[in-house]
Amino acid sequence: MSELLAKVNFVDAVSLFVLLVFVMQGFRLGFMRIATGVLCLIGTVYIANLIALPAARWIFDRLGLRDTIYATLTDIFQQHGSGLYGQGLLDGLNKFVEQHTFLRPFIANALEQNKDVVQAALGDGALRPELLITSIVNSVETVMLFGIRIVCFFVVAFSVYVVILVICNAVVKIISLLPVIGTVDKLLGGLLGGVGGCFAVLVVVAVMFLIIGVSGGVGVLTSAELHSSFVYSIIIRMQNELINIL
Repeated sequence: MSELLAKVNFVDAVSLFVLLVFVMQGFRLGFMRIATGVLCLIGTVYIANLIALPAARWIFDRLGLRDTIYATLTDIFQQHGSGLYGQGLLDGLNKFVEQHTFLRPFIANALEQNKDVVQAALGDGALRPELLITSIVNSVETVMLFGIRIVCFFVVAFSVYVVILVICNAVVKIISLLPVIGTVDKLLGGLLGGVGGCFAVLVVVAVMFLIIGVSGGVGVLTSAELHSSFVYSIIIRMQNELINIL
């Protein structure tokens, strides 16, 4: 026992600590609660993804953002583009961009992705800014919808997750009070926590490897310490076995 402890270095100690934390946490929570949490998370992501886009579209339409952007750009073209033809249309647009820098990436994206529209807008000497305005508005709308959708996704996900988790935890708590089921649940929870702990150890060792590679070693965390650890040798052995299988 003493010889085994003597071989445990800093990397092994950290890895063992991480693994024990996950096992104890799994034992404390129980298998059903952990599994319920994972299922709730998956269900929450699915539901939030279904709701986020329609909600974002509803908010965007409700606020009238598209009409506002279109009206603003139309007004700008009336101010800067009146009487301008050909390249003068883009010159007027550049003046607008100088005054409204926040729209620069949207306008640049619209010009790049709608070259045919730009050519049609420049046309045969006829000023047709409505085509270019529409392409810019579409580009702005796409980006704004994406941003609103992200916000809606997280708001919906948090709300749904809390509600589902509270209900599921209440049910699991009642079931886990049964003597036999409760004991088995905790043992399986510890086993599941150990599996999660193994993945956590892989992440920890990977971070250590990265730190050593970048800094050359910090304190007791050196390349020699990592390569001499029991955990690292197991990871390398598993990696070689996986390569052979594949």
